[in-house]
Amino acid sequence: MSWGLLPVDKPAGITSHDVVQRVRRAYGIRRVGHAGTLDPAATGVLLLCLGEATRLLEYMTGSDKTYTGTLLLGVGTSTDDAEGQVLEIGSTQGLTLQEAERAASCLMGIIDQQVPRYSAVHIAGQRAYDLARSGADFNPPTRQVRILEFHVAPESDNTGETWLLQFQVTCSAGTYIRSLCRDFGRLLGVPAHLRSLRRTMASGMDIEECIPLATLLGDEQRLKYLRHPLDALKHYQQLEVSLPEAERLACGQKLRYVQGNSHVWTETVFLTCGGRLVASATPIQERTGVWILKPQKVFWKRGE
Repeated sequence: MSWGLLPVDKPAGITSHDVVQRVRRAYGIRRVGHAGTLDPAATGVLLLCLGEATRLLEYMTGSDKTYTGTLLLGVGTSTDDAEGQVLEIGSTQGLTLQEAERAASCLMGIIDQQVPRYSAVHIAGQRAYDLARSGADFNPPTRQVRILEFHVAPESDNTGETWLLQFQVTCSAGTYIRSLCRDFGRLLGVPAHLRSLRRTMASGMDIEECIPLATLLGDEQRLKYLRHPLDALKHYQQLEVSLPEAERLACGQKLRYVQGNSHVWTETVFLTCGGRLVASATPIQERTGVWILKPQKVFWKRGE
């Protein structure tokens, strides 16, 4: 298989791009990309696509993600995580778990989130972290994100000065967990920052399905770790088509599909033939109960 999905358990201490570079060398293939950056200190699910499968990355990056980790109440930093300089110290005296749980619930749903000053977003043509390092005065942009789940529990006792909590978050793509921890502290009236982070699910792929990077790189039989890309696209509808229909799609032709008018389509549908990926397609209603499947990206090669 010259292309496929590679679910990696990223270790701490390297960037997501570092992982891509090492996989390129290990598999001897230039065309490798990932479906969502993890900060160097973070670990967990990093989905890589190799070869032609890189054309599917855009369908994976927008999926919901789940994280576990720890946050520290009582200390605020310049980067909103443990890598930054301490900017603020507060007291956690009297804070209770009930108050913490209430604050977490207030951050669930669709919220406006200000990205961290130290982030890769572009502001007036420059990266925010470059502006922050130069000492520039600027306001990071605010984005709307969705928090589906946010639960907290004590990792240690509340000392009155600091309180380490563990958390689990399920959120939309583009959510900054560092910002969520910072805003969680603000609701409680104390500074806070992210201490540790592990991504446990992305695009329907669980951490238990991921291969530790060291294991992958140390195995000469590493081709066995490649998965079918559709394994990370189960949140989209998949439809089996016939061989003649696959050939038509390979020519860029549309398909007419009869389905009940109450049928609810996902924005994109993946078409397969005999278990092989044929194309991604957009469903367009032609009339009641009749849909046109317009190919977006075609993977089927004519005559195969």
